[in-house]
Amino acid sequence: MPDTRVTSGPAPRCAIIVCHPRVDSYCASLAHKARDVAKECGFTPVVRDLYSVGLDPVPHARDLALHEGGARPAPDVEQELQILGSPTAVILVYPIWFGSPPGLLKCYIERILGAGFGGPGTVPLPASARPQLLLTIATSGASTDWIDKKGIAASAGRLFGAYLAGALAIGTAEHVAIDNVVPTMPPKRGEDGLSLVEKRVKAALLHLWQVQEKGLDHWETLPSPTA
Repeated sequence: MPDTRVTSGPAPRCAIIVCHPRVDSYCASLAHKARDVAKECGFTPVVRDLYSVGLDPVPHARDLALHEGGARPAPDVEQELQILGSPTAVILVYPIWFGSPPGLLKCYIERILGAGFGGPGTVPLPASARPQLLLTIATSGASTDWIDKKGIAASAGRLFGAYLAGALAIGTAEHVAIDNVVPTMPPKRGEDGLSLVEKRVKAALLHLWQVQEKGLDHWETLPSPTA
């Protein structure tokens, strides 16, 4: 793939949010792969491990007042938003538990992403300050066929990301699903998942560079890369 990175000006930021309680989890490995690809593509990656950053996961009345336009963000929310630093791309890495993303990720979306990226009731950020890409990467211990039959693949993956991108005024949403992630999975299975994430993240971020170079205000849905 040709290098389409922009070389002038500060590097755009790519926020990688991983939500898994084990630091040695497969989700963590996928997040590290996304971080490495972001660097390769000319982005400044900002990795946030939700189980180690120490944020209060419980929404408070002050958070509701913020959405109603009557308060500033809580100190921990402001600090986290400063750390994220207006990323151009946001990547969420999480397991599917009980048919949905982990509750801690939902709370982070409500308290942090919803507060800083033009959530309900807040003043919308200008288009130049909004993330342009949301990429969700979800793992599941079940098979794709099983979670498709239950409707989980959509509700916890594709539709979840698409709805979130629309609510936060993010230009587009892409989704990567990796199934059959269990402790006994063959090493080849794990390697294939890492390779898929590498290809999809690279395709999305390099395409994002191309869109910026062309001066577009949106970008097309990416074709699925060949394995």
